[in-house]
Amino acid sequence: SNRIVYYLSKLASSRLKKGQLYSQMRKTYQISVLDFTLFEKDSDIVHNAKLFTYNEKGAKESLSDLLNVITIELPKLSKLLNRDIQELKNIEKWGIFLKYADNHSYQELVESIKKTEEGIENAVQVMQEISMEYWDMLDQISDEVHENDRYNDMMERINLAKQEGLEEGFSQGALQTKLETARNMLNCGDSLEKIASITNLPMEKIEKLAKETTAHN
Repeated sequence: SNRIVYYLSKLASSRLKKGQLYSQMRKTYQISVLDFTLFEKDSDIVHNAKLFTYNEKGAKESLSDLLNVITIELPKLSKLLNRDIQELKNIEKWGIFLKYADNHSYQELVESIKKTEEGIENAVQVMQEISMEYWDMLDQISDEVHENDRYNDMMERINLAKQEGLEEGFSQGALQTKLETARNMLNCGDSLEKIASITNLPMEKIEKLAKETTAHN
């Protein structure tokens, strides 16, 4: 959910150019198609989140309709596979298409859905004609997501190591976690200065690890 908030805020801020008034800000919709279950206790496949606030009496009031997050949880679609296509909502048809378009076992169902939902058929044609420039942009976004995920994973390990250090007097386990993080960063080609900044390991130790990594490779 934190990743959804991060990219929604980034998307929203990019829509208001320098010199424009806040009143010129347009609505932003982020549609997150999830291949995992985010809301475990809720059977709904689609959720639409907006900004709300609560007054002193506890009543919910809309704060703004400019930011909107729509999540589609694909794993929950399995319960719809045996339902008559005519009973499916458009968003459910889209979900099944996205989830099972490349699954040969469900090609007959996917083709039937494409025939009943013109938008899906049009989307397939557009995807086939899409420019290389657009694919390059998607690759760049994908790389950024991967880098942010990798960085967040490392920081979570480091924070865990720090917590263990406080609780156990900087235990050997915390040190091993930092060393493992440093090795992973070296394998990814990160600079020694960046590794030292993130792990708080002495530069001498990092240089030694770099030599060991080079020797093993």
